[in-house]
Amino acid sequence: MMSALRLTLLLLLPLFLDSCQHDTLLASDPLDTLSSLENWFLEADTVGTADRPVNLTICDGSMQLQAPKGATVWYKEPFEGNIRVSFESCIIDDGCKYDRLSDMNCFWMATDPLHPKDLMARSEERGGVFLKYYQMDMYYVGYGGNRNTTTRFRRYHGNDEAVRDASLRPAILTEYTDSAHLLAPNHWYSIAIEVCDGRVCYWRDNELIVDYTDPSPLTRGWFGFRTTQAHAAWRHFQVSRLR
Repeated sequence: MMSALRLTLLLLLPLFLDSCQHDTLLASDPLDTLSSLENWFLEADTVGTADRPVNLTICDGSMQLQAPKGATVWYKEPFEGNIRVSFESCIIDDGCKYDRLSDMNCFWMATDPLHPKDLMARSEERGGVFLKYYQMDMYYVGYGGNRNTTTRFRRYHGNDEAVRDASLRPAILTEYTDSAHLLAPNHWYSIAIEVCDGRVCYWRDNELIVDYTDPSPLTRGWFGFRTTQAHAAWRHFQVSRLR
């Protein structure tokens, strides 16, 4: 039988792994009123989707995106230094025509190397097309990607040539294929991300599933929610300074 002390240590493990202390709150958006949409901008692939336009709205106390193709919802302001990002996320699958259980994804510390102070400079060129994001420096988790068969973490290196040449695309640094680390329909996941002195961590429902030390850490950039061909929802977005 597991001792009480061992059980307590296991329950507190996520806290011990949190190497930096929370400090100043930098951003807080509950994502439950229409005014929240003013804090975000949508970058979506709309080619050939006239019969089902992309839809970003507030519904049932959350920001919801119905994306017929790839789409990213960027927070308008960048963040710098050691930070913690937290939110809740859900892929809605009620059996409707366009519901698909896949791609609860996000980008963070994202910049365009050609325009490091202006994320919008090549937004129209990217157009929400996933391949175009290889142009950017950033961290990426694709949770339940590839039709909910993989969960992957990558560090992008801002290489325009990688858009055309698959051999130049970023390596998979962490990967899961077991059902415990894939999506369940209509489940609200609690997500926390930390970037602290080069260490990059990603928690899902208090389980640390990415722990990466970047030899060339990204220290400034934008955060974006990402999905494709799915109905995604988010709520309780917060960003804090770490020290």
